[in-house]
Amino acid sequence: MTGNDPYLILLRVVDALESCGVPYYVSGSLSSIVHGATRSTTDADVVVQFSAVKIAKVIDLLENEFLVNKAAMLDSLRKSKSNNLIHKDSLMKVDLYPIKDDFFSHAEAKRIVKRPVPTAPQRNIFFNSCEDVTLRKLWWFSLGGHVAARQWDDAIALLKLHKTDLDGKYLAVWSEKLGVSDLLKKAQREAGWPSTTA
Repeated sequence: MTGNDPYLILLRVVDALESCGVPYYVSGSLSSIVHGATRSTTDADVVVQFSAVKIAKVIDLLENEFLVNKAAMLDSLRKSKSNNLIHKDSLMKVDLYPIKDDFFSHAEAKRIVKRPVPTAPQRNIFFNSCEDVTLRKLWWFSLGGHVAARQWDDAIALLKLHKTDLDGKYLAVWSEKLGVSDLLKKAQREAGWPSTTA
């Protein structure tokens, strides 16, 4: 039984992905929390390598616990779009995103890290790196017209918590490529980074 614990619900999906041999990593809010941001969330974002046969098997394993339209899920992922599983008991949404074919997504996928699940610390699963979730937060903040306070607050929190161990050069290079270098510099200043790195 998973109850309403978002990480244990996520773990059911991860277990199915791993048992079917589907490469994945967790991104978004749950990744932010694992890297230290303090916030609540009611959904999960999981990036997957699409394979119609393997994803169909994943859905077969999960359909007793999750609401999912197999045909719609496969069609969305085939078209490089997201689709979701909804946990029947809690109504928590788990979005599956196909890995995009762009330079940043490829770089991100190469840097994923294993971290323990907060409410099941004996289990380690894949998350995007702290640098990449920070960049994603800034990018989403930019795309949303600079009004999504949660995205901005998450980025600030991660930069504050990890100011001594984040790869500043990586952040600088990719923030420039993603068009968020000014946002990164502002966020670094708010997070108390030395001015020479911002």
